[in-house]
Amino acid sequence: MASLQTYPNGDGDKKHTLVVIFLSTLPFNAARLAFAIQLQPARIFWMLDLLAVIYVVWMAAEGGSRVVATSRRATIAALAIITLSTMRGVYIKTVEFPGRRIAQIGLQDNDWGRVMAWARASPITSGWLADPEHAVRYGTSLRVAGERDVCVEAIKDRAIGMYDRGMAMRTRDRVAAVGDFHMLTPERARALAQQYDLHYLVSEQALSLPIAFRSGDLRVYALR
Repeated sequence: MASLQTYPNGDGDKKHTLVVIFLSTLPFNAARLAFAIQLQPARIFWMLDLLAVIYVVWMAAEGGSRVVATSRRATIAALAIITLSTMRGVYIKTVEFPGRRIAQIGLQDNDWGRVMAWARASPITSGWLADPEHAVRYGTSLRVAGERDVCVEAIKDRAIGMYDRGMAMRTRDRVAAVGDFHMLTPERARALAQQYDLHYLVSEQALSLPIAFRSGDLRVYALR
């Protein structure tokens, strides 16, 4: 950490250089140049985040005094950081995602897992309609867990769309076509099935459509 005090200008120059590089890419991004977008220049700020964290840790452990930092102060700073990190992890595990395991092999035996097992037993050519954000909502994507194609998976498809214009346009159009998934009507679901060759809809909504399978609040509706 002493190097931060000995060479204060070095890291400042690096941060300025990163900002200049980022700003120089903005005109290419505004011009929608694919290569510039694929480089993801905004990730330059990850380095700034790293340097900011280093400075915060240094300030907590050693900064603010000309006297050489004591081991007690560094210990207190380390314990405080560990405590805050642990509290954040506990909050995410118990409040934000209480049903999620830290790590697991295979699918959980819950409603989503049972629906995905049923999906795997469905015809391999079947197309599915689900909440575009279903991977975040249920923890796994229909494509991976159910091994069947889905109309659109917003997060993953947008990420792939950065490297393929056709995929980007496809994702944009399908997300717009689905609209607010939680306001989906039977008529709209059937129209999407006709447009995108879909066979099943998985949803927690009660719709006037024939139910092919159900587990808890999750229903699989037959669209054809």
